Amino acid sequence: MSEKPYIITFTFSLVIAAGIFNFYGEKARNSYGLVKGAKERTISQAELKLEIIKEEAKQKQQLADTINYWLSLALTTDTLEKYVVEPFHFFKSGYLLNKKIKSAVYVKQVSDTNEIVYLYNLEGDVWQLKDSLTNMDAVRLAFFLKFDDYDFDGLNDIFVNRDCSNGYAMHFGSLVLVNPRTYKLNLHHELNQWGNLSVDKLRKEITYEDIVRYKEPETIVEIKRHKWSNGKLINIGSRKKIWDF
Repeated sequence: MSEKPYIITFTFSLVIAAGIFNFYGEKARNSYGLVKGAKERTISQAELKLEIIKEEAKQKQQLADTINYWLSLALTTDTLEKYVVEPFHFFKSGYLLNKKIKSAVYVKQVSDTNEIVYLYNLEGDVWQLKDSLTNMDAVRLAFFLKFDDYDFDGLNDIFVNRDCSNGYAMHFGSLVLVNPRTYKLNLHHELNQWGNLSVDKLRKEITYEDIVRYKEPETIVEIKRHKWSNGKLINIGSRKKIWDF
């Protein structure tokens, strides 16, 4: 009878010891798992970053190959127009600036808000990059290019349309003037908010439209006339027109 309490006590102590061992063992395993998991996550993030860098480099190379291919293809035809939606890239070649020199314009998106415009001229059998602009707005709700002589120097310039309003259509964009001697590009920021920019070659005037009243049953539009003076457009008058809904 005297040995039973000893056996019970000894057995109970073993149970407690086993429980303590299991408890701390589980904590140790969990801690090891956390450390191991953290290492695995760190490695995964590093690998992911490396994959992103590789993918970006691959995309840049693909785009470089694309523009080189388009330039090569443009050698075989009078006019060529190509584009990629995402990321946005647009290419157009032909006798865009005059009837003597074959040119190509390449528009490349570099961020959500900016894009670069490149101008090439064909000299012999080789495309030569003449100039580029890096501070172009990249809004392309209604993108198209228009070539016209906006400064009346005998060489067409480039209008990059970026937006169009509803109702009475108002087109907005960026005017890029091309120097007739050097083919350097000059962006006129002040014209970005001028709607429906147009050329009056007979009077050598630039006009744009401004909505004075937009309400049914008619819209009153003011057509503002400008002439170039020392590289700037000077207002010389305006007239109104009525557009019925």
